Amino acid sequence: QMSADDPRSKRGGHRLYDHSSFPDAAILRVRGKNFMISTSYLALHSAYFYDLFYGPNSKGLNERIELDCDPHTFGDLLDIIYPSYKKRDCCRECTSSSEDRLNLAIELKMKFAIKILLEGDQLASKEDVAVSAKFPDAATVTVEEHDFIVSASALSLHSQTLSDMFYVAGEFEKEIELDVDRRSFRFRATTGNFPAEILSEFLDTLVELDAMNLYDFYICELNKNLRALTRSALCRHATKLLKHYSNQPDLSMKNL
Repeated sequence: QMSADDPRSKRGGHRLYDHSSFPDAAILRVRGKNFMISTSYLALHSAYFYDLFYGPNSKGLNERIELDCDPHTFGDLLDIIYPSYKKRDCCRECTSSSEDRLNLAIELKMKFAIKILLEGDQLASKEDVAVSAKFPDAATVTVEEHDFIVSASALSLHSQTLSDMFYVAGEFEKEIELDVDRRSFRFRATTGNFPAEILSEFLDTLVELDAMNLYDFYICELNKNLRALTRSALCRHATKLLKHYSNQPDLSMKNL
């Protein structure tokens, strides 16, 4: 789990991620304020950004890219979608209002941010964006002889282990192989898409790949979903599983 002393655990941490080796890195200018971002990561989070960066009318990543919106509100949205902010309390220290964040998230079609701001309300956008061959960081991950097309930058933001595999001595490796259970490799999890089935192998793989922010997020989501269930045999079994993986004696612990 990320230490409280780690600068990425604090608000504004998205700016501290090193994008320099990412082939899809670009500067997004928002009313005079610059944001270094992964274009593929934003595109996976939002059909708006997919069209902006890779759509038929896109001017390319080498051209100046600008947004006409409040930079503080936009920065708060980045805080929500970047890995260290995949938590239910991610907006506690935001400088913009909740209403402004939600309105901008809807305007920019940022589906994960909408989900968080609506606290899981089903009105959140269900539109999904897939990895495109247009992505400069598109790569192939082979797991048990099955190939997955992924965004190397999205995975690298979540896992230093994968970052070290994709970017070796400044070179981008477009093909890597992972020795993990195929069912547990869920690339869509990087954008907050909750898998239909949370298997123990999936949680184990997150730990194995050192994707602890993502692991913490799914433990939190499991806890939230369990509270909505009745006390069935399935609920009791799931509760035992959650207690085991969260290593907490009681589900009421605040850091779950």
